[in-house]
Amino acid sequence: MLPLITALLPIVGDVIDRVIPDKEAAAKAKLEMQASMMANEHAITLAQLEINKEEAKNDNIFVSGWRPAVGWLGVLALLWVYIIHPLLAWASINLGWQAPPEVDTTVILQILTGLLGFGALRTFEKTKGVARESLKKKLTMEPIE
Repeated sequence: MLPLITALLPIVGDVIDRVIPDKEAAAKAKLEMQASMMANEHAITLAQLEINKEEAKNDNIFVSGWRPAVGWLGVLALLWVYIIHPLLAWASINLGWQAPPEVDTTVILQILTGLLGFGALRTFEKTKGVARESLKKKLTMEPIE
């Protein structure tokens, strides 16, 4: 989100320059707008941290366990590609073994990117209040937390 804000600042600054003819007032408006945008970015980051904390506290392994599982899968893949496979390939040449298979890391990165995208989508649903739990509570008229 920060790159988007950084990209928009010059555009909004040009608009402010055209709308406010006084240079000092325009500079003050630009500073206030930039501070507001940065405060908004900070609030979004803090909200994401809170969501991550709550997700990690969940007892359901499918809610709290997917991030560590993907992380460990990535660690194991990198361990194989950069440490174990080269050592086994070297040993296979020197000891006359069959060379170990290579792992295509592009597939692992595609899976990881997809899972992280689903995680971001789920976070977006929770922040907008359209997650499955929220809808269930709305339908049953229970108070939403």
